[in-house]
Amino acid sequence: MATLDQIKEVTSTSQNSVSMVMLEFEDGVNMDTISVDIQQKINILDYSAVVFTSRHAVDNYFKLAKEMRITIPEDMKYFCVIETIALYIQKYVQYRKRKVFFGKTGKIADLIPTMVKHKVENYLVPQSSVHNDSLTMLLDEKGLKHRDIAVLCSLASDSFPPQPS
Repeated sequence: MATLDQIKEVTSTSQNSVSMVMLEFEDGVNMDTISVDIQQKINILDYSAVVFTSRHAVDNYFKLAKEMRITIPEDMKYFCVIETIALYIQKYVQYRKRKVFFGKTGKIADLIPTMVKHKVENYLVPQSSVHNDSLTMLLDEKGLKHRDIAVLCSLASDSFPPQPS
C-alpha cells in the first residue's frame, strides 16, 4: 500500500449505507500497484451478486479475482445492463439462466426491477474510477444493499505529456 507521503488528499462521503473514499496521490505513483493494493481490502466473496455495466468491468473484475487467487462461487449472480454483456460473461463462467440477468434496453433503469426481485442479494458494482452516480442513486432509492468499487482507472487525455512531433 502507498505510504502516507504519497497521498496528496483524502476525501470521503457517505449516504444511505454507501461510503466512498477518494485518495489523490502525488504525481509519479504507479496506479496499477495502488489499485491492486486498495482492491485487496475488499473481499469479493462477501457479495452474492455483481452488476456489470460494460465488458471492461467484466474483464477487470475477473482479472482482479484471478490476481487475488479467489475462486468465484458457482452460485454468484450476475446482473448486466444488456444481453451482450451477459453473453460476454461466458468467457469467464458457465452461463446459466438462473444466475445471469440482463436488461433489454441497455439502460440501468431497465435492470432495476429484476434486481429488486433479488432484494436479499449483496451487490458489488465494479465501475470506472470516473462514472456518474445514477446507478448508485437508483440502487439506494430501491433500498438495495451494494458497494461500488473502481476496477478501471480512467485518466484524462491531458494528463499525459505531449508527444514530440
